[in-house]
Amino acid sequence: MKKIASISPASRDRWLQVCTVSPAATFFHTPYWYEVWAAATGTPSNVTAKHIRFEDGVEAIVPSYRQRILFGLQALHHSAPAGNYGGYISTEALSEEHKYMLLEVL
Repeated sequence: MKKIASISPASRDRWLQVCTVSPAATFFHTPYWYEVWAAATGTPSNVTAKHIRFEDGVEAIVPSYRQRILFGLQALHHSAPAGNYGGYISTEALSEEHKYMLLEVL
C-alpha cells in the first residue's frame, strides 16, 4: 500500500519544475496564472500550493486559490481561479491509489 511521505507548502520554484515535467500541466496550472489572477483581484496572499511527496518518490502539486466570502467569515478554496481548468499536477501519471490519497488530504 502506498503512503504519503510528506505534505508541505510548495515553493514557487518547485511548482514550476513540476509543471514542466507534468504531462497534464497547462498554463492554468502554473503559478503565472494564479499570480495574474491574484494581481487582477488584489488578493495575492490567497494563492497557495501544497507539495505532496509519496513514499514511492512520486510528487504532486495541488494549487489552490482562496476566496473570502461573507465579509471574510468564510473561505472557499478553488482548484483554479475563475473556474478554469485546474487540479493537481504530478511528476508522473498517478495511480488510482495515489489519486485517492490526494483526495483524502484535501
